[in-house]
Amino acid sequence: MLKSSAIRKLYSIFFVLILIFIQGCSDPESSARKLYNEGMTLQQEGNNEQAIVIYKELVSSYPDTETAVEVNKILLSINVIQNVTENIKAETKRVITRGNQVIKEDIRASLDSSHP
Repeated sequence: MLKSSAIRKLYSIFFVLILIFIQGCSDPESSARKLYNEGMTLQQEGNNEQAIVIYKELVSSYPDTETAVEVNKILLSINVIQNVTENIKAETKRVITRGNQVIKEDIRASLDSSHP
């Protein structure tokens, strides 16, 4: 039968091996890559807002990884696209509103000129 000191040594070795295994599994770059892949899947499914949340979590949790640098570029692109889209919407609304005003003015002018 093993003595208690031998059992303690085995437990210690086992504990160290588990820590080494956990450390190997928690590689920041691979963890960041997993989040990146999750974000890309969400984007491909059309769930851009949730993808952005995942991307921001990735950059926050793993800022020193190459994947975070890549994702920062994606977030910047998304931000630019959102700003351009908002500007286009605002300009489209302005043009439509102005177009409606011009049409109303033309109709009034036409009605006024046809009735002396």
